[in-house]
Amino acid sequence: MAATALRNAVRSRLVPALIAEDFLPLPDADRTLRFRRPHCEVAHLLEVQWDRHDRPRYVVNYATCPADGWAVGDRRFPVEAVFAGWLPDSGRLQPRPGPTTAAWFRGDLAWPLRLLGRRAPAPDAVVDATVALLPELWRYWREGRPGPHMRACPPAPRAPADA
Repeated sequence: MAATALRNAVRSRLVPALIAEDFLPLPDADRTLRFRRPHCEVAHLLEVQWDRHDRPRYVVNYATCPADGWAVGDRRFPVEAVFAGWLPDSGRLQPRPGPTTAAWFRGDLAWPLRLLGRRAPAPDAVVDATVALLPELWRYWREGRPGPHMRACPPAPRAPADA
């Protein structure tokens, strides 16, 4: 239930914030909401990646892609089919440092905090925290300066054959 409430909050609060910044929704992929924003000779890609175990957690992946798409071997993928993790200029926007889902935007608490009687944040509060960090991405794409909540990720070794 908590995951459903968080997904609904993302769709009602984060998606409109992205559309207001000229991002265009792309067809969703498995566990991922995808967006692109054309900008000069590149496209800014942004993805909301959900936790694969259906826990109320997500991370925001970002990347910069050439406007004409991305070549993998002898195959060229249109920008609409490219995922952020394929690109050399990619990373994650997350509220805390770390490589695991513990560092993602979370609508749940770690078990020690639950044992102490703490309450999980409201879905709207989680999404508001995400929206508050988006200016770091906008500055990065405008000025090339990453923010403190951005973590560069190396690209995936190759695109899946069925993409």
